[in-house]
Amino acid sequence: MAQIKQYISKGQIACIFTLARQLSMDNDDVHALIEGTTGRSSVKQLTMRQAIEVINRLKEMAGEPSDPNDRFRPTDGEIYLMRQLAAELGWTDDRLASFCKARFGVDVMSWMSRQTIRKVIEALKAMKRGGRGERKEVPM
Repeated sequence: MAQIKQYISKGQIACIFTLARQLSMDNDDVHALIEGTTGRSSVKQLTMRQAIEVINRLKEMAGEPSDPNDRFRPTDGEIYLMRQLAAELGWTDDRLASFCKARFGVDVMSWMSRQTIRKVIEALKAMKRGGRGERKEVPM
C-alpha cells in the first residue's frame, strides 16, 4: 500500500514567512534555507514533515525552542539550583536521585518535568531552612 504524502498547509506557509519576517529574511534567503534544509526549491513543494523541519530551523535561528515540549522540561538554571541545594545539604548525586525517586516517583532525574523540579527545589529549600522534621535539631 502506497503512503499518501500530505503537502504543506496554508498555516505552515504563513508560519514560515512570519518567522522569516521576524528574522529580517527576504524571499531569496527563505528559499535558500528551504533548499538547504529539504532539497526542495519552493515552499509549495514541501510535505508537512519537511515544513515542520523548516519551521523548527527558523525557530532555532530566532532563539525559540523548536520542540514544543521544551517548555515542560527543566531549564539549566533549575537543574543547577537543585544540585547546588543538594550539595549545600551535603548530599551526593545518588542521595538526590534516591530522594527524587522516593518522594516524586522519578527514576531518572533527566526525565523530570519543570513542575516536578520546582517541587524538588522547594523541598530542598525547606530542608535547608530546617523547617522539615528530618533537619530539625533535637534538644538534649
